[in-house]
Amino acid sequence: MFVSRLRCGAARATSRFSRLSRNCSSGASSSSTAAAAESAASSTAEAAVPPTNLQLFQQARLAAIPMLGFGFMDNIIMIQAGDYIDTTFGAVLGISTLTAAGFGNVCSDVSGVLFGGVVESAADKLNLARPQWSAAQRELRAVRLASTAGAAVGIVCGCLLGMCTLLLKDLEAAERLKKAKALETVFATVMQNGHQLIGAERCTLYLYDEASHELWTKVSTGADVVVALPLGRQAIACAAARERKLVNVADAYADSRFDRSIDGQTGFVTRQVLAVPIVDDDERLVGCIQAINKSGSREPFTPADEKLVRMLATHIQLFTQELGV
Repeated sequence: MFVSRLRCGAARATSRFSRLSRNCSSGASSSSTAAAAESAASSTAEAAVPPTNLQLFQQARLAAIPMLGFGFMDNIIMIQAGDYIDTTFGAVLGISTLTAAGFGNVCSDVSGVLFGGVVESAADKLNLARPQWSAAQRELRAVRLASTAGAAVGIVCGCLLGMCTLLLKDLEAAERLKKAKALETVFATVMQNGHQLIGAERCTLYLYDEASHELWTKVSTGADVVVALPLGRQAIACAAARERKLVNVADAYADSRFDRSIDGQTGFVTRQVLAVPIVDDDERLVGCIQAINKSGSREPFTPADEKLVRMLATHIQLFTQELGV
């Protein structure tokens, strides 16, 4: 009997403890739910605060200033590097202007990687006002749009400022320089190949300067001599240029048009001379090609040699006409 009563009492105590536990758990759960609801309400209230126009302007300005520096640096380096590559390596290697611009863009991108931190540091030193955003406000669509718009405006303005250097460049002079370098390569190649085909000891290309009325040495194979010959001077090359016709001299010292003073200055002995004028389609003088001495022979230049030199003159005339020089 006693045991039975004891069991009943224990059961009642256990039942009371279970009810108390459920009540406590329910109270704690209610408290947690209330706290979460309060936090959500607080976040919602915080997110509902719209940014002011001044804050949006400050955010756009902060995004624009570094992009302004990046755009300016990117464009000015691309233009300068591309122009240099175009007028130097481009002329020698035959690289197109677009390819040179691509290489210039590579240079500007590498510079951006190397010096990007410098631009950002310079922008930070301006100590521009920064809007104080909450975590919720940073996620607002208006704030993100202000940052994106500011960066876009900054990069566009920077690129336009970088392009202003084009106003200070003589684009026609750069084009002329590129053509001149291309012609130098063509002249050197044509004359070197012609020198070997003709079998002459020396082969010289003279170009005519209309302003001074002189023939100037442009390319000389077999000798590194630059001379300026007045068109009226006593010289076989000048005679061919004046008369606009081929001159083939078997014995230079027996020809009255030959100037012996040059041999006296250089110590070279001239035996045979073949000179062919270079004229354009309008019969205007471009220059003259002169070959001296058949290598290993005292025989005069042959009709085949004359034909080769005429071909060289035609090639040079076509190249100068094609490049607009």
